[in-house]
Amino acid sequence: MGCSNRNIVRNGFFRNGKRHWRGRNLQMVQHPRRENIRSLQLGPKHPGVLSQTISGPFEHGCAYYLYFRIFNMNPMKVTPFIYAQIAYLDETNRILTTTEAQIEPRHKFRDRFNRFYVIVPPPPATTRNIALVFALVRGSIIIENVRLKARRVGS
Repeated sequence: MGCSNRNIVRNGFFRNGKRHWRGRNLQMVQHPRRENIRSLQLGPKHPGVLSQTISGPFEHGCAYYLYFRIFNMNPMKVTPFIYAQIAYLDETNRILTTTEAQIEPRHKFRDRFNRFYVIVPPPPATTRNIALVFALVRGSIIIENVRLKARRVGS
C-alpha cells in the first residue's frame, strides 16, 4: 500500500494567524528573517502550549512524520526546552498511543530556523483523531512550517 505524503496539519505556516490552533502564551510576531510575514512565538515570560486536533481518516499502514522548524530567540544563558507530542485518539478521544520527543535546541542553533522531525509509528485501526501538542517548558521560540505526513516506514 502506498502512503500519500499529504500534509494533514491545518495552517502549519501560521499564515492565517492562530486559526485551527489552540494554546496559551502564544503571540503572533514579525518573522525574524522576512519582512511582512508573521510568525508564531511561544513564551517568553511563561511556558507556552500549542495544539491542534486533526480528524481522520488516517493511513493505517503508514508511519506519520512530524516536521517543524524552530527559531531560538533566547539569550546565551537560556536554552529552550520543548516537548513535541503526537497522540492517536479513538472515537471518544481516549488516548490509544502516544509518541513524544524532547527538543533542546543548543545555542549553535541561535539566530536561524532549524529543522526537526519526529517519526510516529502507524496509527492503530481504531484511530479517529490525532492530537498534536508542542509544550514549551523553558525559554522562547518561534515555530513554523509544522507538517504531519503519512510516509512509508523508512522512507
